[in-house]
Amino acid sequence: MTRPHIRDLGYGPGYFTPGKRNSILDVPGCQVGQKTIHDDEQGVHVGVTLIYPRGTVRTRTQPSYAAIHTINGGGEMTGTHFIHEWGFTGSPIAFTDSLSCGAVYQALTNYSFAESRRLKENVEEMSSHHGWPVVAETWGGMNTDIHDFKSTLTNDQVVEAIEDAATRDTVLEGSHGGGSAMLCLGHKGGTGTSSRLVPKAGGSGEHYTVGVLVQTNFGSLAMLQIGGVPIGKLLIRDQLQKDAKATVEEKADRTGSEGSIVVCIITDAPLLPHQLRRLAARSNHGIVSVGGHGVGYNSSGDIAIALSTSETSAPQVIMKHDWKRMDAETASSMGGRPTGNPTTVSGGGVRRDVETQTVETVVHSTIDALFVAVAEATEEAILNSICQAEELTACDGTVHRALDVDRVKELLAKYRVE
Repeated sequence: MTRPHIRDLGYGPGYFTPGKRNSILDVPGCQVGQKTIHDDEQGVHVGVTLIYPRGTVRTRTQPSYAAIHTINGGGEMTGTHFIHEWGFTGSPIAFTDSLSCGAVYQALTNYSFAESRRLKENVEEMSSHHGWPVVAETWGGMNTDIHDFKSTLTNDQVVEAIEDAATRDTVLEGSHGGGSAMLCLGHKGGTGTSSRLVPKAGGSGEHYTVGVLVQTNFGSLAMLQIGGVPIGKLLIRDQLQKDAKATVEEKADRTGSEGSIVVCIITDAPLLPHQLRRLAARSNHGIVSVGGHGVGYNSSGDIAIALSTSETSAPQVIMKHDWKRMDAETASSMGGRPTGNPTTVSGGGVRRDVETQTVETVVHSTIDALFVAVAEATEEAILNSICQAEELTACDGTVHRALDVDRVKELLAKYRVE
């Protein structure tokens, strides 16, 4: 049976129109690779989702401005210090299970250096083109067997996801990629995506694209709401009517608890790191609209990263052999030494001259539409992660139900105000 998206159930969040695929792949140049493993016999449910902001070829050679927002930091996203310090990254963004975080990091590093060797890059180029991997995780350890590293991805499996990105034209949602073992708001969750088109000024008909991909692993059923309707509580009521002996608390206890969510936002709008940080923060608005009481717990990792792939707002990286430096005679005559003549030349001990570049950026006071687009696309991506997910039998035999989409469609039609 083909699982629906939330729009198939009669609800489309927000005001802006989705892109053609309603996916992060609507952002020009963006590519996504996935590897999914479901082995019921071994009790293994694991995978990885790789997001290449500028595609599999250009991401490594043309970094993108980036920023991170943390709702609660009880989780891991590698590479964050580079992004906080430099404001950009040349790495793909990887979402995976907690115990595969290190394995994915190592595999991406190995592949990056192997690619440099294949292209016959020198050491300088190799170092410049290696964007220290950005790998984010959510915990699937209660559903996939973590004993003896059984559920830890191998290098070859990550390479399969890398190679998959070159040809993939659809993001597989729900129980696919890094979302393989994840639960959300009382049901099977995992990977979800959505996009929004934001008109450019001037009435030209052109637009910027905002794409969001999430990996959901948070919340209990009672917290689930769709379009303002308390769907989770209504579904619990349905269960109680079927089983009069169970209490509301008992039913809620069977349907999940607090957990984590990681969010990747990519846009082709020209944004600088401080603006991208603000975009990343607005993903929280989309989370809250679906069941935000389930995030921000002490032990949860709720982290969002936002990147701009604008061609007019991109960090320039200059190789060392192209650095503009003072000539050797001038440097030796001054050298920045305390005994040097301060009137000879300034900065003789600094290894290169300061250079500038020109970038375009969204006008500060006109950024609101992008904020709204992020919130809308995040909300829809979360709902898609639940709607698309199929039933999962955990390694201990526990069955995690898929959302009853037919019942949800009935409830939305009954209670929503159009």
